Amino acid sequence: EVRSGAEGFLIKMRDGRYVRCEHNNPHGGPLPDYAPHPAIVLRMEDGSGLLLPIIV
Repeated sequence: EVRSGAEGFLIKMRDGRYVRCEHNNPHGGPLPDYAPHPAIVLRMEDGSGLLLPIIV
């Protein structure tokens, strides 16, 4: 589940942990609040630990 608010994106993982995401749009301003959406999160296996949320 992904939530969006003024502080950025917050992903609730299946195991109950929360992960906060950085907004990477250099032209973006404050983010609007959105209702929670289901998401699939892909994890890079290259050692970077990068998580890529895909909102469905």
